[in-house]
Amino acid sequence: VFTRFGNYAAVTNALVADETGNIKLCLWNEQIKSISEGDIIRIENASLSFYRGEQQLRIGRNGKISVLENTESL
Repeated sequence: VFTRFGNYAAVTNALVADETGNIKLCLWNEQIKSISEGDIIRIENASLSFYRGEQQLRIGRNGKISVLENTESL
């Protein structure tokens, strides 16, 4: 996408789930390659937003995503 700051960025949505349900997680640039399908992740300081009427999590400047268990190593 072309951002409001005048540069290009890669963006995608991942579906994340736990025992309470599931939600889309918006990932940008290097975040996209940092996780893989099936990984167990920890998300810190994310915020809830709405995009086209759907709830999604966004990891802002103070947010963090980390892989707790990588499926590739299993």
